[in-house]
Amino acid sequence: MLLTAKVVRCVSKLYFVVISGVCITTDVDTLLYHMNNARYLRELDFARVDFYERTGLYKKIRQKGGAVVQGACTIRYRRFVRPFSIFKITSKVNENGERISHLLYCQGLNENVF
Repeated sequence: MLLTAKVVRCVSKLYFVVISGVCITTDVDTLLYHMNNARYLRELDFARVDFYERTGLYKKIRQKGGAVVQGACTIRYRRFVRPFSIFKITSKVNENGERISHLLYCQGLNENVF
């Protein structure tokens, strides 16, 4: 992730940030049928860090003496991510309050998710 800030261009926090991934054999559950539910959360954490770095939000928050805390996570599992399939995670600011922002993540299998 440290390399991301140097290689990938910065974007405005109003844009969508998309990262791609591949479901490999270490990501699947014991039945070898689909991505393990805990791996979904791991991939969303990587997407969150990437979003903060690309938009410069983390740097701004730290400059003002703040911290980034994830208070809750709600997931609706709608589709399986099969082994060796390519998926995208799209991040965007869903709601921006004075002190609290809500981020929205959508994970899809190479399709338009919003």
